[in-house]
Amino acid sequence: MDNTVGKAIRQIKKEGIKTSYFLLGDDAFLQNIFIKYLKNRDSSVTNIKYLDLSDNRDCEFFFNEIDNISLFNSKNIFAIRNSEKISNKNKEHLLKCIKNKNDDNILVFTIDDYILRNKFLKEVYNFSVKINTNTPFFPSKIKDWAKYYMNENDIVLDDSLLNYLINSYGDNIANVINEIEKIFLITNKSKIKFSDYESNYKNRNLKYWNLMNALGIKNIKETLKVFDSLQSNGTSIIPIITNLTTFYSALMYSINNEISNIFRLNNTIKSRLSSYNAKYTFEEISNIILALRNIDIIAKSSNLNDNLLFYPFALKICKGY
Repeated sequence: MDNTVGKAIRQIKKEGIKTSYFLLGDDAFLQNIFIKYLKNRDSSVTNIKYLDLSDNRDCEFFFNEIDNISLFNSKNIFAIRNSEKISNKNKEHLLKCIKNKNDDNILVFTIDDYILRNKFLKEVYNFSVKINTNTPFFPSKIKDWAKYYMNENDIVLDDSLLNYLINSYGDNIANVINEIEKIFLITNKSKIKFSDYESNYKNRNLKYWNLMNALGIKNIKETLKVFDSLQSNGTSIIPIITNLTTFYSALMYSINNEISNIFRLNNTIKSRLSSYNAKYTFEEISNIILALRNIDIIAKSSNLNDNLLFYPFALKICKGY
């Protein structure tokens, strides 16, 4: 069973650093926090070297480095991607290095996926310390990491604001941290209230998925607010209609208990499809998809104001179709 990042860090404090780690999962924040922890924990580490072994120069550099013995009692951390792309000869050499547990370097293999499909990577995985770097399922765990980041950077957010960011951007921790960083830079404050966020930042950063969520819960006030924000930031109605068609098509599949993974949706929206289901019937969604098609045709063939097309459509959805 894979360790969480927190468990792996506690294990290192107790048992020391191992020579090879395998990070399985696509949360960039968890990947980076673990790699940086390794460097800070071992005073003999001089550099973190991020390498893509599908690049010939990176590959050549890497194997030259691991074959050379350091004369200065120093070591490097190699954060490695795409090791499955190397030649068979180099694969044998790399596995030998991992099995021999050479203390001159620390190898950290990273793959942005939930499962392993490649035979060679499975071998590397089996001989390494396994760490799960997928985004935690529970918002409370995401909140713990966000608080960790804020403590490290002397940033304080209202709890209500932090909860809002996690609910809005919690498809991965990196997104939440990115939003915290942007709010910090825009407001130029280390102690940030929800009112600071709303007045200085919020409306600049609304996305298609915010509109999907507002319609999903049938909140007309929020729907029109997000739509107006998208319009004021230069988004035309055509891509809005395209994204909403994808959303309601996925919702239709979800109502029928069919797999909706064929649709490209924000992970937060995917996780909420079942809650949106309670507010819609199959017939209602069919009518909405038909209405979206009609709006698309009218928008492309006339000069009718976008608000005149969207507002009645949104009102029918939120107030009863």
